[in-house]
Amino acid sequence: MVEDRIADTLHPRRIERRTPSVEDRSAEPEERLVTDTRILADDILNTLRSKLFPGRERNNMLEHILRKHIMEMRRALNESEEEFLRYLDENLASVKPEMQQILRARGENLMMLSLRLAESHSF
Repeated sequence: MVEDRIADTLHPRRIERRTPSVEDRSAEPEERLVTDTRILADDILNTLRSKLFPGRERNNMLEHILRKHIMEMRRALNESEEEFLRYLDENLASVKPEMQQILRARGENLMMLSLRLAESHSF
């Protein structure tokens, strides 16, 4: 007859999860924010270029116009979401659905950061 003595020798141990250090916790969201901002800025630039200047090659004049629109969009969003939507209605109606969708999905803060980045990289 075989006796089961495993239960007699095993003692339950408490398993604790390692809590991430302050650096671990803060670095990841910052990296994700930077990555999301870059991706969104690229999306904004590509959307504006494709809707405003379809089939045209990039040149200084078109990039200047693009940069001016981005600056004005950022200024309008800084005032309010309503002002941003009003600017789109009056000046960029063809891109309003895409910009409105980005704003609703990502929020004003990420949109503002992305517009700043797009403004600095539009040339």
